[in-house]
Amino acid sequence: MSSERERQAVQRAKEIRRGQSVELREVKPLVAQLKAGKAFGDARKLLQHVCLLPELGQDQALRTWCIQQHALCTYKDPDLSPESKFDRALTILKQLGDLRTIQDQETLGLVGAVHKYKWEAYGQKQDLEQALAFYLRGYKLGVASDYGYTAINA
Repeated sequence: MSSERERQAVQRAKEIRRGQSVELREVKPLVAQLKAGKAFGDARKLLQHVCLLPELGQDQALRTWCIQQHALCTYKDPDLSPESKFDRALTILKQLGDLRTIQDQETLGLVGAVHKYKWEAYGQKQDLEQALAFYLRGYKLGVASDYGYTAINA
């Protein structure tokens, strides 16, 4: 992170994690700023904290988004070892339901991405096959709602 704005985002995330109050509408832009600055560890820790806030349960769409982003920032965090971050990301996504039957296209794309990164890290054919299976499930739901992300990856 280099810009003053990015440094402020990291500082704000740390303040929230230390217990300073946060309005839920502040979370998305803050996470976006952290991700833009490649501060995946700070975004991951913030999202882990936010996902535990009781008021998040009142906004199901935001709860889903937070869980999805928490998983994404977990598997992209360069400070976490490959031995743990991929499985941690999948465990986080399981909070949204059974991954074998889930029909949420964004979640399917994220599960596919985790398996693709596992394949890149370990070269295991079954990880690539799993990635393809999840991407294909997402693709079958159409290209309009995910801009073709799952289709392109399939």
